[in-house]
Order: sequence, then structure tokens, then C-alpha cells
Amino acid sequence: MTWAARRKTTRVEDVAYSLIGIFNVSLQITYREGGESVFRRLIEAIVRTGNPSVLDWNGEVAHHLTPQVIPLSPQSFVDHRDLDFEDVRLEVTTTSPGLRVSAAAVRS
Repeated sequence: MTWAARRKTTRVEDVAYSLIGIFNVSLQITYREGGESVFRRLIEAIVRTGNPSVLDWNGEVAHHLTPQVIPLSPQSFVDHRDLDFEDVRLEVTTTSPGLRVSAAAVRS
């Protein structure tokens, strides 16, 4: 995600769309949706896969009716905290208001 933080594109949405393959998620492409909205959908899709790395950010929270774990844009990953998620597993549940995410330590 830090690669995307400094990426410049013609359309705001293209920053998020360029990450679909990198994170191996499926996302419907809807131009003119707005960068913040599509980035929120991207982060939610990545979290659904159980990948906690997108929770390592530092910056402004998205404004579009989202939980406080969704960053506003890829620029939030420029000065990320470098958290260690090696032994963390996400448990994701889809609810009517959105995603419910809990983190659990992986025990060996």
C-alpha cells in the first residue's frame, strides 16, 4: 500500500483500481464514484480476505459512513506505523451497517 501512497493517476479512482490485482481482490469498477468511496470499498475487500496489513496507516479517517479503521486515501500509508501483524488473524463478519472486524492472535 505504501507504493500506492505516492502514485499519481489521471482519475482519482485509478489509484484504488490499480491495487485490485496486487491484493488479489475483486472490485466492481465504477468511474465517477469518487476516490474516497472506491478506496473504502477496496480496503473493505482487502480486510474481508483476512489481510491485516491495510490497518497499518496513519492519517485522516474516511468520512463516508465508515468505521474508524478505514483511511481516507492511500496517502495515509506514507507515514504508517510499521505494525507487526505476523501473528494476527482477522475475523471478518459482514453486518447490515458494514464490516465487523476482530483481530485474534495466532497461537502455535
